[in-house]
Formats: sequence, structure tokens, C-alpha cells
Amino acid sequence: MEFNELIEEFAAKYGVEGLVPEGGVVSIVIDGMQCVIIDDAEWDSITVCGDIGHPPPHANGPFGELMLKANFLLQGTDGSVLSMNPETGAYVIFRRMPRPSVDLDSLSSAIEKIASQIADWRKILNGMHMAEDKAKDNDVSLPDVSLFPSSGFMQV
Repeated sequence: MEFNELIEEFAAKYGVEGLVPEGGVVSIVIDGMQCVIIDDAEWDSITVCGDIGHPPPHANGPFGELMLKANFLLQGTDGSVLSMNPETGAYVIFRRMPRPSVDLDSLSSAIEKIASQIADWRKILNGMHMAEDKAKDNDVSLPDVSLFPSSGFMQV
């Protein structure tokens, strides 16, 4: 099924108006979580992804470690991949599906899963931001245990 047809079917089934792909990309908000659906010709796939956010500087290391552990054999992500956007530094989660296997049900399931995972990971980030805010309120300095330098890549 063509990408635009798939998106049209999705929109019709769920009553979403104005869901029109532009350049092979469409964005939808599910339960307050923005999901981006990408028609990826290079990989002959459809990718569903979402922005988790940015941890506070002191928490880059611990959050990165959580992500890496969750990514191990994709067990902690139920098949999705956690990553960092090298251009923005934002942490993201995505699920890439081979185009021939994508139908309305599998796309709907992937969107629902990614939206749920964005919400779950944002709860963790919110906790880290609250810890930083509390430390600032109490004039306590938190150590910077960053795994990721400002370039967005891990130093080895």
C-alpha cells in the first residue's frame, strides 16, 4: 500500500482531519505526544518516531545509561530504538517497519506504542528535571556525569 493511501486510511478510521503527508512526512498528536510518521524510501520502510526531550546536564550520563540498557536486544523498548538526534541533541524513540509488512493495523499499533513510550520516557526526564530544580532551590550543586559531550557522540 502506498504511504499516502495508508495515511488516508488511518485518518478516516480514527477521524483525524487534516492529516496530509508533506514530502513523505506527517505528524500526529496522540494523547498529547507528537508522533512523526516517515516514508523512508532509502530503507524501504515506514518509521514512526517521537521526541522524548532533553535531560538536564547533570543527568545525561544516567539517562544515557538507562537508554543503552533499554536498547539491549530491544528488550526494554519492545522493539523500538532509543537514540539522540545529532542535530538537536534531543533524545528520540523510533520504530522502523519494512514497507511490505505495514498495513493499517500495524501502523496504528506502532503509533500507539511510540506515543505510550514517549510518555513513559518523559516521566523519567521530568523526574530528573525536578531533582535539578530541587537542588537549585536548596543551593546544591549536582555533578555533571555526562556520557555525551556537546557534539552528541559518546567519547570512547
